[in-house]
Amino acid sequence: MLIIGVLAALLAGYWAYQLASAGANQRVVEEVPRRDVVVAAHDIAGRTVLTAADLQIREVPDDASLVSAPSAIEPLVGRVTSVPLAAGQVVYASALATTPEGAPFSVAGQIVAGQRVDLFATVTIEVRVVDAEGNYVEVPTTEGFATGDSTKILFQDVEVLQSNPDDGMYVLKVSLPQAEQINHIAKVAPGAFSLALRPDGDTRYVDTSQYGETNDSIIMRYVFPVPQIIDLSQLTGAPIAPLPPRATPAAGPTPVPDDTAGNPTEPPAP
Repeated sequence: MLIIGVLAALLAGYWAYQLASAGANQRVVEEVPRRDVVVAAHDIAGRTVLTAADLQIREVPDDASLVSAPSAIEPLVGRVTSVPLAAGQVVYASALATTPEGAPFSVAGQIVAGQRVDLFATVTIEVRVVDAEGNYVEVPTTEGFATGDSTKILFQDVEVLQSNPDDGMYVLKVSLPQAEQINHIAKVAPGAFSLALRPDGDTRYVDTSQYGETNDSIIMRYVFPVPQIIDLSQLTGAPIAPLPPRATPAAGPTPVPDDTAGNPTEPPAP
């Protein structure tokens, strides 16, 4: 009986230990909360437009550092990575470029930090010749060049670090030589710069060697009509010299009127 009592006591102690251990383990598991976060499904390069296939949900132990971690994939689809992401890395908002969605736009456009732009500059080119007295004067040269404004794309795909649209002030991420050039143009031609907003994910680079616009190039390219002296005889009753005929534009294909919608096929009366 003594032996049986000792064995029963040992068995009871063993089961009590097992139950206590199981309870402790269960309490440890219950005390570690979990959280769903969005991570990169694979290595993702910078300037990549995210798709659903690039992301996945992973359950991880909760931590204070995960408070701002996204928990849903849908809001991230279409956003652009500003830095490369490694597979399994949590996709924080700081790793994404600021989306233009919901940003206010005025006539001139408002650009926000994180977006990418192309930088234009408009400067005045002064063409001068030497007169008989040796002085430089602003007259057209024999080659046909004249003083006037000229616009050119300077830098492409530049990141906006900070913007203040109300004051027209923008901080751009450029190299040191680019900063030097911008500083010089801003000094000699205040107000010379303008920006063109790029769509998210647009990393195309354009060869601008044939780019550049002046008054004459715009007029000739789009065939702007040249202003003429107004015939005031109908207003004052005084006869004046007749207007010279307008130059006849170069011959081209005759447009065919579209009468499918009931439009007249004959030109309207003057």
